[in-house]
Amino acid sequence: MRNAAKILSLLEARGFSFSFLSEGDVEVHRNFVARNWPNAVTRSNYEYNKWKYGTRANGSVNLLLCKKDRQIIGQIGYIPARLNINGKGHHCVWGCNFKVDDDYKELGIGAALELYAADVFPVILGNTPSADSMKYKKSIGYKFLEGPRVMMYPVKADHLLQLKGRKLPLVVLQVASAVANPVLAAYNTLRLPAQSDEWTPANEARVAERIAVKQNQIAVPFILHDEQFLQWRCNLPAGLREKARLFVYSGDELSYVICSVSGKLLNVYDFSFADRSALRSFIKQVSSIEDISTIRIQANSSEEETLLRRSGFIAFRNKAVITAYSREKLFERFDKMHVDGFDGDIDL
Repeated sequence: MRNAAKILSLLEARGFSFSFLSEGDVEVHRNFVARNWPNAVTRSNYEYNKWKYGTRANGSVNLLLCKKDRQIIGQIGYIPARLNINGKGHHCVWGCNFKVDDDYKELGIGAALELYAADVFPVILGNTPSADSMKYKKSIGYKFLEGPRVMMYPVKADHLLQLKGRKLPLVVLQVASAVANPVLAAYNTLRLPAQSDEWTPANEARVAERIAVKQNQIAVPFILHDEQFLQWRCNLPAGLREKARLFVYSGDELSYVICSVSGKLLNVYDFSFADRSALRSFIKQVSSIEDISTIRIQANSSEEETLLRRSGFIAFRNKAVITAYSREKLFERFDKMHVDGFDGDIDL
C-alpha cells in the first residue's frame, strides 16, 4: 500500500492528474478510445458510458481517467452494483475496461488508478485480471476469491472447434465442422426430449421473484439481482446491443433464464433449473429456435456443474478469479463469490 501511494504521489508531481469522465472530456476520450479500441464504438459514446457506469453527485461518470498534457493516457471504468453478504447490502463497483497507452505502461499508471479508486469506492470487484494486475492489486489489499466455471453446450461444433483450433487453417476447421455437426445433430436428437414444457417470455418483475428464491439460498457474497437491477441491465440504450431475453419455465415455479444471442453464441446471464428436465427442455427450445452454435453458461457450485455436465455441457479447465477489495474487510471469511454472467461488464 505504501509503494502504491508513493507511485501516485510521484505521478502527480510529474504532471499526471486523475479525475472522472465529464462532458468536457468527450473529445479527448474519443481520441483515447480510437487509439486503444478502434473498433469499439460504444466505449467513446458519452450517453452509453453514463448508462453503463452511472453518474456521480457532481454529474461526472464513474469512468476514472489519468491525464497528461490535457490528453487521456489511461482509464478504468467502475460499474455500480449492490453486494449482498449474509443478508446485508453494500454498495460496490465492478472495475472494467482498463487500459493505459503503450507509451506510459511502465510508469505505474495502473497501480495509481487502482489506488485512487480505492480512496473513492469502499468495495471494488473485478473478474479474472491479468498477472501484472494481480501483483499490484495484492499490494493494495485485494483478496482473490474463487469464481464460477464457464461451461458450453455444443449445439453445433463450429464455435468450440474455433476455440480449440485457433492455429489450424480455416479449411481444416470447415471440414471438421462438416463431419462433427451431423453427429452432434443426431446426438442432440437422442438426448433431448421430443416434446417438453415450454419456456415462455417474461417481464423483469416475474423473473425477479424467481431470482429471489435462488439468491436466498446463496451462502457466499453475491450481487443482488432485484427488479431494479434487471430494469437497468436488461434494457441497454437503443441500437447498441440486442435486448436480453427473459424466460420462465412452465413446468415448475423455480426455473428461469436470462440470455442473449451474440452471433452464433447464446450467452446465459442468469439462470435456475429446478431439475434436469427443465434444463433439457431449455436446450431443446433454444436449439430448435435460434440459429446458434453454442450455449455459454457459468456454474457457481458443484451441484450446478454436475447438472450441466450430465446434460452435455463441456467445462473449461480453470474457474474465474474474482478480485475483491473492501475497506471494512468484508471478504475476510470467504474464499468464493457467486458471480453470474450479468455481473461486471460481460457483454456490455
